Amino acid sequence: RCESGIMSSADETRQEAPQHEAPQMGPSAPSTGRHDTTFTPGKVFIGGLGPEMVEEDLKAYFEPMGTITDIVVMKDKMTGNGRGFGFVTFADSAVADSVVAARHEIKGRSVEAKLAVPRDAEASGSGSRGFVEPHLRVTKIFVGGLPSTAEEADLQEYFREFGPITETLVMVDGATKKSRGFGFVTFEKFQSVEDVLRRRDHSIKGKNVEVKKAFPKGQEPPGVGRNGGRGGYMDSRGGGGPWGGGMDR
Repeated sequence: RCESGIMSSADETRQEAPQHEAPQMGPSAPSTGRHDTTFTPGKVFIGGLGPEMVEEDLKAYFEPMGTITDIVVMKDKMTGNGRGFGFVTFADSAVADSVVAARHEIKGRSVEAKLAVPRDAEASGSGSRGFVEPHLRVTKIFVGGLPSTAEEADLQEYFREFGPITETLVMVDGATKKSRGFGFVTFEKFQSVEDVLRRRDHSIKGKNVEVKKAFPKGQEPPGVGRNGGRGGYMDSRGGGGPWGGGMDR
């Protein structure tokens, strides 16, 4: 069963009521009658649907917001009536994010929209490769415990295997110009950060280093405190900056 309201499960079967046919969304529309259990970018859970609502109702409401690749309203296998929820998959995941951020009313009924999370991803918090909650998506990492001789080129050399990098920075003491032992790396895509964190051990110039997400100041998720927590360090290039919830001292 879908306990949290945002998970699609392999045992949730698509059953059309006899008087309705599912809208044809093109070649990509599933034909197996089951929803997959893997993370699908752009897939949104729609809850609070009336028992009479069908795929055509969701299509009419959501299609103006962006290209749709699949729609399903979950039905009771015995009665054919709606079970109160369904899924809409958009071709552009950015559209899905905007849909989730807004309030919706379909046929006079308020409905909720959440990103669809596979059951295994919900349990682990991030999924196998793909799903990361939008508020946890960052492109910047904090790198601590750097050897005193480490330079920005060393960060570039080590982390480039994880994806395109837009900036590297090693923090230095304003007076002595010596390394303060930490820095930052900014990637083009948040997925690169997830790949970095998936590897537990990182070593630069023969020294193990610490890697954490760097959140913009004031946007740290719960659990990231002013002493570092799970991540969240301040990018203090000139005595202060917008990144993180606490300065590494």
